[in-house]
Amino acid sequence: SDVPTCCCALGCVATMAVLCGDFVRARVANELWPLLRSILVRETSRARSMVKEEDLPFIATKAKTTKAKTKATRSEMRLLRSVLSTVCVLGACGMLRPENVLDASMCCFRLLSMDRRVHDTMRMLSMRVLQRMELCCPEMVWFAGTRVFGCRLVRKDSNRRFRDVVVSSETKTTKMWESSKTWWSEFLI
Repeated sequence: SDVPTCCCALGCVATMAVLCGDFVRARVANELWPLLRSILVRETSRARSMVKEEDLPFIATKAKTTKAKTKATRSEMRLLRSVLSTVCVLGACGMLRPENVLDASMCCFRLLSMDRRVHDTMRMLSMRVLQRMELCCPEMVWFAGTRVFGCRLVRKDSNRRFRDVVVSSETKTTKMWESSKTWWSEFLI
């Protein structure tokens, strides 16, 4: 509940994962991941209403209640940023199971959706997490992306086999953030 304390604790976990990986690895699946997952899911769903930096001058002219909401939103963004950074380090150290990679990738892809009001720095961090997750478990990242953004299969050969997979950047509900389209199309080739 205390965001600065949680952020510092997550920073310590990331440092410990790099320095004494065996100690942290033994605790990730049972003790740490359920907490990280719950924060990721909660904060990602809350990200729909996060305030962008461009909106702050407009909000500053409104009542004090709006300012209090903005401060809470910044605090929530800080917690989400800390969790994503920790997940990125744990993924780079190979401490996440495939189901953990799937959960983290789903949350990151949701942050890349243009339907949500998320600042570009948070989207860039989500891209970095996805790139790290891709190195350890590419099929889970692909599955998460197709679940969030949808995909279309294209037939290429005469035997009616699917040779290429093309992911549509726009579906009925979601449009992918422009800067992530290049990485996503390269990932699928």
